[in-house]
Amino acid sequence: MLFRLRILALVASIISNTLAQTPQDFSPGTLVKLGVAFPSINIDPVGSALQSLDQAKSQPVISVPMANLVGRNGQVDPQQRFMVMMIDTDVVQQNIRTTVLHWFQPDLVIDTTSQGGIMPQSAPGTNASSLVTQALSGNMTRLVKSSTQSSVGQTNYLPPGPPPGPAHRYVQVLFAQPSNFSVPACFQNVLSKGGNSTEQRLGFDINQFLAATNVVTRPIAGNYFRAQNPQPGSLVVNTIGTGLVNARCPGVTVAGQGMPAGAKRWIG
Repeated sequence: MLFRLRILALVASIISNTLAQTPQDFSPGTLVKLGVAFPSINIDPVGSALQSLDQAKSQPVISVPMANLVGRNGQVDPQQRFMVMMIDTDVVQQNIRTTVLHWFQPDLVIDTTSQGGIMPQSAPGTNASSLVTQALSGNMTRLVKSSTQSSVGQTNYLPPGPPPGPAHRYVQVLFAQPSNFSVPACFQNVLSKGGNSTEQRLGFDINQFLAATNVVTRPIAGNYFRAQNPQPGSLVVNTIGTGLVNARCPGVTVAGQGMPAGAKRWIG
């Protein structure tokens, strides 16, 4: 009996890892694919490699299966808002593996302007794009930034720009945004506003952020792509651990190792 349970657990683990839409070492993960389409590349399948860093130089169009937006009452709430993050999970500083927050866009809503939606004005490639059309096929619904003013703030899109060496993974995850959502003082430094630099995005701890903002649900959907600097560099990176910044949010417990003192960032 015990042997059978172990076999079933192993099979479940293999299936989960095979179907996962986010890297196995990324938490929180999801089994639902997030549509991520740039003007010249649709990230499909998940984990696709960019042919050029220029392919992701501006923020992508985001879409999600309509079935995953249906609430417990069987209906889609047109007032529900969503938020998306993009995180580089393969940054190395002083032999410590860490992260960088590349994008945080709250206040996304379902695009109801037409079937499948239209591209937001702030997004690149406003001309007709077969790649975007492909990404929106199969009952995928586009999400766009709400036209209603919000004081939440956002983290402007930072294009991938890894240093020479192995490819980096850039993970996108979508969450339902709680009502009355706000970014607490302990994470205001990662927002794009006066006085904040992109270096303050180094060591971003998504789980600490979710706990501090009372986001208790798992991601609705996720995706990721790989990007590599075209300049030659060593493909071997030695690390001795993983470190994230402790934002010191009240009431939030942090697990793991902190960032080394004086760590600086190759932006990208």
